[in-house]
Amino acid sequence: MIAAIDLFCGIGGLTHGLASRNVSVVAGFDIDPECRFPYTANNDAIFIERDVSELSSKDIGPLWPKGAYRLLAGCAPCQPFSTYSRSARQARADSKWCLLNSFGRLVKQCQPEFVTMENV
Repeated sequence: MIAAIDLFCGIGGLTHGLASRNVSVVAGFDIDPECRFPYTANNDAIFIERDVSELSSKDIGPLWPKGAYRLLAGCAPCQPFSTYSRSARQARADSKWCLLNSFGRLVKQCQPEFVTMENV
């Protein structure tokens, strides 16, 4: 069994897609409280309102079921990458850029068997 944790889960698009492929998503993390209702209404996973930059392996690790292959998934905010709305200088200064570093830090701490990072 593959069990996933979805970072930057929003309303649960990635969670829904993973679940449709028989991946058991155990939790989604997002900082936006407005995402709680649509996330939980459309997915069989818990929504945890937390800033990903403040998470550690101690927060995430216990959520994965014992014996499962662990997947850490995420869709980081796209603003730092968008050439449509930002210049290169603005992108480097965008505070959301550090969220990618937070994702990488969590990968290193948790050492899941699988990792996926998507950006639209």
